[in-house]
Amino acid sequence: MTMNWLWCGVFGVAGLTLLYYGAEWMVRGGVSIARKCRISPLVIGLTLVAFATSAPELVVSILSALGGKGDVSLGNVIGSNICNIALILGLSALIAPLPVNKKLLKLDMPLMFVASLLLTGCFLLNHGVNRWQGLIFFLGILSYTVWSIYASRKEGVSEDDGGDEVEIKEINTWLSVALV
Repeated sequence: MTMNWLWCGVFGVAGLTLLYYGAEWMVRGGVSIARKCRISPLVIGLTLVAFATSAPELVVSILSALGGKGDVSLGNVIGSNICNIALILGLSALIAPLPVNKKLLKLDMPLMFVASLLLTGCFLLNHGVNRWQGLIFFLGILSYTVWSIYASRKEGVSEDDGGDEVEIKEINTWLSVALV
């Protein structure tokens, strides 16, 4: 019985170590790609990092939906958002103050609020999300991502975006992609 706890500890420490280095490599690669493509680090965080960290949740949700367990998919999405906002954002702010970009307050937060209201509306209308509503959400994130990248490239990377806060050496493009 004691050996099981020992292995749990070993795997727990190994998992946290891999999580730390994986996140570090993804951020380094993402920021490097952002600089090469003249995209702001904020947009990389809102797109590349968000999609990469949501990939496991996407797999769970798709498998659940295919298995006829749509409730697991919806619970996964809602629980993940609550966890990201309350736990991850909360702990990060406890560790160090988080400066907020004006673009985040003007566009991104209201969009997140509207998407949350739309999801609530879907639940009130038909106790879930049907295919058409799912298509609308999917097209919404696609449009938002394309627009964010376009607007960021048009504006260029500004110091207000936090582009100079992260000290990352220039990395080879292929290595950046591999790190992400």
